[in-house]
Amino acid sequence: MILLSLNDVPVWAWLLLVLGGALVVAWLVQRVILGSLRRLTKRTNTEVDDVVIKAIGPSLAIVLFVAALWLGLRLVPIVYSQLTNDVIDNTSFVLIAVAVAMGLARMSGGLLSIPARRNPRWQPLSTLGTRFAYILIYVLALLAILPHFGVQVTPLVASLGIAGLAVALGLSDTLANFFAGLWIQVGKSVTYGHLIELDEPEVIGYVKEIGWRTTQIQTLPNNVVTIPNQALARATITDYHLPQPRLGANLLVRVGFEADPDQVERVLLDSVLAVAKENPEAGILSDPPPSARLNNFADNGFEFWLGFQCRDWFAQHGGAGAIRKEIVRRFREAGIRLPYPMNEQYAVPANRIDIAQGLTSGAYVPETQSAYGRAQASSSPAEATNADEASGETSPA
Repeated sequence: MILLSLNDVPVWAWLLLVLGGALVVAWLVQRVILGSLRRLTKRTNTEVDDVVIKAIGPSLAIVLFVAALWLGLRLVPIVYSQLTNDVIDNTSFVLIAVAVAMGLARMSGGLLSIPARRNPRWQPLSTLGTRFAYILIYVLALLAILPHFGVQVTPLVASLGIAGLAVALGLSDTLANFFAGLWIQVGKSVTYGHLIELDEPEVIGYVKEIGWRTTQIQTLPNNVVTIPNQALARATITDYHLPQPRLGANLLVRVGFEADPDQVERVLLDSVLAVAKENPEAGILSDPPPSARLNNFADNGFEFWLGFQCRDWFAQHGGAGAIRKEIVRRFREAGIRLPYPMNEQYAVPANRIDIAQGLTSGAYVPETQSAYGRAQASSSPAEATNADEASGETSPA
């Protein structure tokens, strides 16, 4: 029987043994330890532990694999050169640092995505926060790795500060848009998926995406308008989903003066209720109930105000059209006349300018006659002329 000493084992065999042991360690961590933790987290009511285990699982396996590989290379009876030792140490440190940073980044992104899954309005803020977390974590990892290779971090940070100031001055508009987007998210002035209307620029549509620099709005003609967050923060915004999508609308209806106001109000209310019951696609609501009142005395008839509730912003247009059709149909059945514009004209003789002037000025009184009128009533034209001269009036030529 031939016995081999440890020194007689070839180097490649030791390397295979170390690599195999490191892979076994990583497999045990991934399958046994993390598998048991996943089963335990499923029994809890919170979602946080599931996100943490899912995020750090691959990174933990990589860290333990690298640590086991580094430890195995140190324990085996292999003599390394100084350069080989430095390569092993530096590579192991970099791989572990990157794996830890990757796990922390994944964990922060997963934790920030929990509110977004529960409420879509948090989706833009979650995306923005995830990007910030990724940048911060990887920058810190880089600052931790550089000193390991003899790079002084303090002068580098100072130089980056000066460069960052210069970049900030050059990207002032971009930074303004960024902070405006952050304010929009924190202040909740714009919500994902809501129908909004802006005064400047004049845009109406659905909020499609709120980014770190711009916000996208899908207009009603199915176009996408990209607005800088700075302009959006300055605009006056009308949100048609708040406090709820339901909104009120009204119509003005005129009828002839001969109509009975009480009957007109009943017909108007019945028209709205009929549309709400028989035409649900119109989006008119019967609760809260509609209301009608005599609003004004117009020049050609009574003016009534009709108020009703709509399901959403779109229903105020299509629903109003359906209500108008129903009102016309019911008015015709009830014999209620819809007035049309009329003008009254007065025929005044050419020789009666005083009457025309009185009518246009509103000062004409039929019972009062001017000196010229009284003279016209006399029997002689000469007497009329004398009467004009006596009163200071001159008859028209």
